[in-house]
Amino acid sequence: MANEITFVQTEGIFSQDYMLNRESLIAALHPVQNVLGLLRRSSLMGQPSDSQRFPKPPNLTASSVADGTDAVNQAYTPTQVTLTVGEVVAMVSPTDLNTTSNIFGGAGQYGADLGMALSDKLITDITALFDGFSTEVGTSGAPLTETIVLTGHTTLRAADVNGRLAMGLHPQQWFDLVGDVGTTISAAATTGTDPRAVTNDLALGGDGFIGEIYGDTTVVNSTVASVNAGADRGGGMFEIGSALAYVTKWGSRLETERDASLRATEMVASMAYAVGELDDTRGVAITTDL
Repeated sequence: MANEITFVQTEGIFSQDYMLNRESLIAALHPVQNVLGLLRRSSLMGQPSDSQRFPKPPNLTASSVADGTDAVNQAYTPTQVTLTVGEVVAMVSPTDLNTTSNIFGGAGQYGADLGMALSDKLITDITALFDGFSTEVGTSGAPLTETIVLTGHTTLRAADVNGRLAMGLHPQQWFDLVGDVGTTISAAATTGTDPRAVTNDLALGGDGFIGEIYGDTTVVNSTVASVNAGADRGGGMFEIGSALAYVTKWGSRLETERDASLRATEMVASMAYAVGELDDTRGVAITTDL
């Protein structure tokens, strides 16, 4: 491209705009931390590799033996999951006229929008993993209920999944669940602090973080995918830190490049990461109506 200039000076409008957009990008990525905190995390930053291996030990068994009887050796054959990072990019080229006229909200707006794009992409990639769990609770075409949540608990605990659990739900699933919870804690005409306190506990914050439902750290996000040819939503329940993983090469990066002939500044935001399932037995898909 003709007449390109890469700005590296530490003073001037382009440096100031860069810093404001960079800060806005980081702020826009903050809500995704509620989800990343539920995954096993690993960094390849500074490492000469784009792949991370996660070994999985085998399940050994113990048995009773008679005195003087030689023990039977068990083959120790661990498996592994390998996640390979890839790049995710979002780019805009605001013109000088748009920037100086404050058309899109002023300095920092572009960084915020790019950060939201990266955040949505990362959360979408994570929530898409829920449908990959081979064990499923819920019923196609039926809303999410307390019974389904408890069935997920029972299923995982019966499979010796003993760590803390998390749930990822679509807003519609949250709506259905809260409605079902409301029928058990209080009738519509009931008053009192306890029912009100429960409803406040189930409130959906702007960042999608609810808190705990039946002890599960619960997040709600619109990126939870539709499944069954668009007939249902595919939420998930899984063990924190062992079912799913996130590997990063770099967290977020913002680069600017001047396009003088266009009278614009290219802004490229990128991340390099991988997400994947580590252990299928440590999670269940929650399939319910849209």
